[in-house]
This record gives sequence, C-alpha cells and structure tokens, in this order.
Amino acid sequence: MIKKLKFKNKYAKHFFLLSIVTLIVKGLGFLKEIMIADYFGTSIELDMLLLSLNFTGTILLIFSNGIESTLLPNYLKFKNINQEMTNSYLFTFFIILILINIFIYFFMIFFSNDIIKIIAPGFSSQSIIQTNVFLKIFVWFLIFSFLSSFFIAILKAENKFLYAGSVPALISLSIIILLFFFHSFGVIIIAYAFIIGSILQLIFLLSKTMKYLSYKNIIISKLKVFYKDIIKNYFILISSGLFIGLIGLTDQSFATLAGQGAVSSLNYAQKFPALIESFLVMVLGTIMFTKFSENNAHKKYELNKKLYIKTMKFIFIITILISLILSYFSKTIIEILFLHGKFNLKSLYIVYPVQTIFLLKLPFITLSVLSARMMNSFELNSQMLYINIISFLLNLILDYVLVVNYGLIGIAYSTLFVYILATILNHYVVIKHFNRIVRV
Repeated sequence: MIKKLKFKNKYAKHFFLLSIVTLIVKGLGFLKEIMIADYFGTSIELDMLLLSLNFTGTILLIFSNGIESTLLPNYLKFKNINQEMTNSYLFTFFIILILINIFIYFFMIFFSNDIIKIIAPGFSSQSIIQTNVFLKIFVWFLIFSFLSSFFIAILKAENKFLYAGSVPALISLSIIILLFFFHSFGVIIIAYAFIIGSILQLIFLLSKTMKYLSYKNIIISKLKVFYKDIIKNYFILISSGLFIGLIGLTDQSFATLAGQGAVSSLNYAQKFPALIESFLVMVLGTIMFTKFSENNAHKKYELNKKLYIKTMKFIFIITILISLILSYFSKTIIEILFLHGKFNLKSLYIVYPVQTIFLLKLPFITLSVLSARMMNSFELNSQMLYINIISFLLNLILDYVLVVNYGLIGIAYSTLFVYILATILNHYVVIKHFNRIVRV
C-alpha cells in the first residue's frame, strides 16, 4: 500500500511539474506563431520557409523518435545491471549517431534541390530556388537538434522531465527575440533563429547530462554486440517513423497544389490543435513511456496492462470532451489568435474550417501515441512499422483524392481518418501482446 502510494505521489509530482513546463514552452511556441502571422500573414515567402522547415522537422522527428524509443528501455535495463554496461551502451549509441549525422548533412546538401522539386509540386522554378536556400540553412538546425535528442532521452530515463521538457523553449525564445528586433529582414530571420536556439539547447543539455555520462571502464567486447542490437532496433524504428513522419510532409506537399498561401494556411490551422496534442503527448507520453518501460524491465506485465487500459479510458473521455468544445469555438479561436496584421479575413475563412477538423483528431492522435509508447516499451517495432506503412499509403491516396475535390480541408479529413485507423490498429496489437504474455 505504501509503495503504491509512493508511485502515485511520484507520478502526480512529475505530471504537475511537466504540465507547467510544457504549458510555458508551448505558450512561447504559440506566441512565436502569433508574431509570424502578424509580420508575414499567409505569403508565398512564408510557404517556402515552412515547407523547408517541415521537411527538416520531419527528418528530425523520424531520427529523434528512434533515439528515445531505442535508448530509454535499454538504458533502464543496463542501469539495473551495472554502470560499465550502461557506459558501453551509451558510447556505442553516440558514435552511431555521429555517423548518421554526417550522412544526413551531406545528403541534404547534395540533394536539397531534388528534394524540393519532389515535395513542392505546386511551386514555380523561382520558388524552388529560394526554398532550397532555406533548406540548406535548416540543415544546421537539424544537426544540433538531432544530437540534443540523445541527451533528452537520457534525462527522461533519469526522470529529469523538467529539464527535458523545458529545452524547446530556447528555440521559441530565440525566434521571438529575433523576430521582434529583426523582422524587417524578412522570413529568413526565422531560419537563423532556429539555428541559434538549437545551439543553446545543445549546450544546456550537455551541462545537465554530464554526470550521467562516463566513458570509463567501457567493456570493449560488448561494443560489437551493442552495435548490432542498436542498429537492428533503431533502424526499424527509423523506418517506422519515416512513414508516420511522411504523413505530415505529404499534407504539406499536396497543399502546394491548393495555391499561394495554402502551406502557411495549413500551418496555422495545425498550430492550436498541435498545442493541445503536444501537451498531452509530451506530459502523458513521456511519463507513461518511462513507467511502461520500468514495469516491463521488472516483468510487471499484469500491472502494466491495468495501467495502460485505465489511462487509455481516462484520456479518451477527457480528450473527446475537449475536442468537441474547442471545435465549436474554432472560428473564435482563430480570430483571437491570428486576426491581426497581415493575417486578414480571407485567411480566417480558409484556416478555421481546417482547424475544426484537426481538433476532432485530438482523442485519436493522443491514444495512438500512448499505445505506440507501449509498443516501444515492448520493442514491438516491426508491428509498428507495418501499421505506419498502411497509415502513410492511405494518407497519400486520400490526400490526392480529397485535395482535388475539396481543397485544403480535404487534407484535414484525410489526416483525421488515418489517425482513427492507426489508433485502432495500435491498440489491437498491444492488447493481443498483453493477452499472450500475461497468460504465460
């Protein structure tokens, strides 16, 4: 009873602190979006910057999610054995990440123009040239943020959620400050602000993780074993993340066919729903993934199943209510947040219907992420890969069909349907696995 009470108190403490930090971080991120709307509205220049940023962000999401999902469960497992095993594992992982970083840099530099041509079918030749310039700047943001993901995963494994959750604020603050003083330079100032923020983020993380990192007493004989294990699991997760990450990029790509300003309109429509989603995913996903992994490491499968089902039911009820209420006030939300400066009434009537549909997917994306975290903790990575491939292909087909017939709002309908399907499939895999191991 005392042990159960301690867990609840510890869980409540982490939930409260991470909730506060996440609200502050996401609030700063939203202030950044409001400033961008005020200074640049829905322009072709902003379309070009956002498309290059979204491509870079997709690559970062694919590789960084793979880091956390691979490193965290194994870090906790080796930590229970001895420090030498932990040190050897982290050393191997970091070397692999450095090599991947070098590959990404040269790939992005040499093939950036071809990438833009593929992901921006609706852009003119001149727009492709300018987007290419933005993409080459964002490569540096990708490199620094990619390395930061390694240290963030360590902090989460050590239950240092406060530090892990607060670092994105450095990027938002950099953008806010530079926009305030240098917005006259145009949208390119946003790209440079991302680089400055990512450097500050990496420095901060290094200062907070040094006490957990030691390359003394590394077991040389284990490096090859760890290398094979990391490559196997990490690259399966990258492949899985690739297809789910491409859903967002596909949406942006098809938006270029909907005319000038469509990419930035889609971006604004996603921001408020993403704020709510990311808060729930960051707080619940982070804490629950750590707890799921700890329970699995100690083979507490029955406890994990009860915790998972109870959390899923609670989240579904809460998020359904939130999404319905927010959808009803969708137009008012856009008016309050963005209707000023260069964001006019025409932009309002394009953005708010799309936002309404994105708000309806809130329960499903939250449940999908939570069930995916349980799959990560069980290392059911191949099953997740298959589900993400199905989701991507379905989204690709629906985007093409619906954007032609319904314009920008068709993209929102496509995304909603895909996340409903992904939630059902993820939950089915998790329950099936629980039923098998609990019987055993």
